[in-house]
Amino acid sequence: MAMGDISSYIALTKEKRRLQSELKDTEELLRQTLEDALSTFEELGVDSMKLDGMSISPQSTLWARMGDSVDDAIETLKKYDMADLPKLTVNSMSLSARLREMEREEGIPEEFLNENAFVLNYKNTLAVRKG
Repeated sequence: MAMGDISSYIALTKEKRRLQSELKDTEELLRQTLEDALSTFEELGVDSMKLDGMSISPQSTLWARMGDSVDDAIETLKKYDMADLPKLTVNSMSLSARLREMEREEGIPEEFLNENAFVLNYKNTLAVRKG
């Protein structure tokens, strides 16, 4: 029996966790540095620069979402020819959790097995925890 595959999986899982932790720390440092870096651009009065072999420039991106009054938002979207934007959506994480619960308790109803309405997949993996 080849235990090497299992040992490799454990080692890779540990490395993945280390890298994820390092990435989380780096993203936090980036967030902390952003405002100061933007201020430096403003102080220098430049739109872009090259530094350390990289080109860098400030940018501003607008992100929008609907507020608490869905009805008002939909009316405004219709007024500005954006009536195609609102859609009924289902959170797949919540749906998956509810179906797993149903499967454990009484089984998944036949209606959920309709592939035109729902796509159900089983993901096989290994759980690795400190022993």
